[in-house]
Amino acid sequence: MNTHLRSFDRFVITILAGLIAALLGVVLIGSWQGSRLPELAASEVGSRGPLELTFAGGQGLPGVEGYVRLEPETAVRAQWQGTTLQIWPEKALTAGKTYTLILAKGAPGPNGQVTRREGRWEVRVRSAQVMYLHPAQSPDLWRAALDGSPAQALTQSGGKVFDFGVSPSGRWAAVSIRNDTAGVDIWRVSREGGAGEILVSCGKEMCTNPAWSPDERQLAYSRRRVSSTTGQPGLPRIELLDLASGQAAPLYADPEVSGFEPVWSPDGQRLAFFDGMAGAIRIVSLSGGEEDLLLPSQMGMVGSWSPDGRRMAYLDMQLTSAAPLVTLYEANLESGKVRPFPLKGDFTLTEFAQPEWSPDGEWLLAGLRSLEGPVSKQLWLIRADGSEAQALTDNFTQTHAAYRWSPLGDALVYQQLSLGASAYRPEVWVRWEDGQFLRVAEDAALPNWLP
Repeated sequence: MNTHLRSFDRFVITILAGLIAALLGVVLIGSWQGSRLPELAASEVGSRGPLELTFAGGQGLPGVEGYVRLEPETAVRAQWQGTTLQIWPEKALTAGKTYTLILAKGAPGPNGQVTRREGRWEVRVRSAQVMYLHPAQSPDLWRAALDGSPAQALTQSGGKVFDFGVSPSGRWAAVSIRNDTAGVDIWRVSREGGAGEILVSCGKEMCTNPAWSPDERQLAYSRRRVSSTTGQPGLPRIELLDLASGQAAPLYADPEVSGFEPVWSPDGQRLAFFDGMAGAIRIVSLSGGEEDLLLPSQMGMVGSWSPDGRRMAYLDMQLTSAAPLVTLYEANLESGKVRPFPLKGDFTLTEFAQPEWSPDGEWLLAGLRSLEGPVSKQLWLIRADGSEAQALTDNFTQTHAAYRWSPLGDALVYQQLSLGASAYRPEVWVRWEDGQFLRVAEDAALPNWLP
């Protein structure tokens, strides 16, 4: 037997040794260099975020959240969505401004590695646009910028859109669209338009009032089922859709708990909706362990959460010597105490429309009209402590509704209708904080902001 290695064997061994050495070198260099920095998902976001970093080779790396910050300094909350870390600002970012997203050195990476250098990414905040329904009587969903550029249709349903809800990021709208069986389905439509995606197929039943959770992981909506025996619609009930799994389920097992117009609390931990069977606004803790809070009301609508989630402003009917009056109330959601909203001045003969809390918590926006004056409702600002109230509109031939604050609170969008003109269609308007007005669309209704 030949004890000497043949030249070919020596060649193979040499190559293998070289490969092993190279591999060890890569491992050592990788360990020295640390974990690779993540990639920025998008360089432009809406005022509410989120800013997103996608990590390679790891799903939910614990502890990374503590290494993330924004400049200028901004309070944020972070959560994982698969391999992507979402950074949500606690308050709306300034439109048109550029922020720097920073990942500090030492952040955990996959395989026990850490980042050896700081990551910095520039992110610009886009200007908010407006979504609305047009034409008002047989609508589709439209969006319009406020720079005079042409508006864009986002759906082509042939006038079958019922209502919609805008996602916090502004990337999507959940749209209730009538189907061919007289029911209403819920679709997801991109802010860019194009082909949508059906989220909830409801057949002959009506699924409406879609509302996104603040983290965009769930969609709440109202579903009115149809009796299999009589074919008649039953009570509306609140359902929750998990957007990752596509699974939907009623919020309550009890079929006697009805519900429509769901509204999420700012932190996403509670849900408010109107329960017609109870004759009240029902507020439920989604984490369990707490009894539902019921706010009796005859109005059939939900109120407005304060930005800190501690209070709710809402409407109820009050009997007076003159006439029944729709009055503004305030509920302290920590103590459960309810009182008429404290207003300085004489509002005894004033009827209120739906209140909307400003993003900074300093003001309420509401429609008001005097029982002794015209039937039109004018827009008013009311201090959160009731110490001041001021009218924003004073044309009593026009009535105002469906008003919303912009994400930053520097503008209002609303629906305006002229009274006394049978052929007149509603219009969508914006009012800026400096008192300037802009007509966004004619023959349009139910506007909302698109961050």
